[in-house]
Amino acid sequence: MTQPNSRALAWIPVGLAGVCLLLGGVLFAVGWHQRAKANAARAWPSTDAVITTSRVVERQVQDRRSRARYSVRDADIAYRYTVADRVYQGTKLDPTGFTTSGDVSAVARYPLGAHVRAYYDPANPADAALTHAARAAQTLFLVIGALVGLIALPFLYLAMRLARRAS
Repeated sequence: MTQPNSRALAWIPVGLAGVCLLLGGVLFAVGWHQRAKANAARAWPSTDAVITTSRVVERQVQDRRSRARYSVRDADIAYRYTVADRVYQGTKLDPTGFTTSGDVSAVARYPLGAHVRAYYDPANPADAALTHAARAAQTLFLVIGALVGLIALPFLYLAMRLARRAS
């Protein structure tokens, strides 16, 4: 039986580095896009809106591995606003549309019947949100994407060492 040479073994860490770079790049790109959309939304005009739905909903979720069932509480917020004499219905709290999962405090911030400001995209008034601030989730995507990408560096270093050893 022959031993694999170091040059052949170098492809393993190169492959792992490639996976890390691809996954990290995708996560970073998603975070970058969400951050850019949130930044662009800061220039969106606003209009008066009325909260038409504000409730906490509970749904059952089943864990894939353990098959255990548990309850998840979500905020269900909807609002109505008018732009250029046309009435729209919105459900997003932030311009990126990140879910409000677990953010049941949104129900207290936006009670039924409350008059609030809705920020809308002037190019597409149907795209609106109740806030134009960036959320922590966008930054989290950027940070995790960068960290996963950085994990590729030790694999690339190992691949170079194995390739040098084979020469």
